[in-house]
Amino acid sequence: MERRNVIVDGVLYLNGSHMLAKVKEFEPPEIVQRMAECEDLGSLGKYKIPILKVDELSTKIVFNSFYASVFENFANPMAANILSLQYGVAEYENQAMTGLKTGRLIMRATAEKLKSLCDLKGQEPGDYPVELNCSMISHVFAGKEKYYIDIPNRIYRVNGIDLLAAVNAALGLT
Repeated sequence: MERRNVIVDGVLYLNGSHMLAKVKEFEPPEIVQRMAECEDLGSLGKYKIPILKVDELSTKIVFNSFYASVFENFANPMAANILSLQYGVAEYENQAMTGLKTGRLIMRATAEKLKSLCDLKGQEPGDYPVELNCSMISHVFAGKEKYYIDIPNRIYRVNGIDLLAAVNAALGLT
């Protein structure tokens, strides 16, 4: 039996307002773990271990036109915006759909790069790309927290387990 999950729909929200029919493309952040290279005395080779740090979390949204309200939200680089992607996943077993589950990806982000106006293409609506830097990302699927990373607040949870709890306690940050 082959099981697979397929994302079948999704709606992006910006500070609580839906962006339905405004978003042309959304690229979610990649979580890249930082690793430390180790080589033990007399070992056969090198290996890497995680050091509980992540690289910069960045995302990109391409809007299908210039929207003044979107520009107003992202124009202030000191203001954090909340992006929320609500999505549905169809579960298939062989070729039959066996279920439908929902997920939510939430990000706190500030604009890193935005254009002052969209690209002009004659009579066609222009693309309006916005590149964002995320300081927090949370992913909940089927009602269960998959991960929660909040860089400024030193929170790093995977499947509900706080990976930084011992480190924070040792530093007196609890």
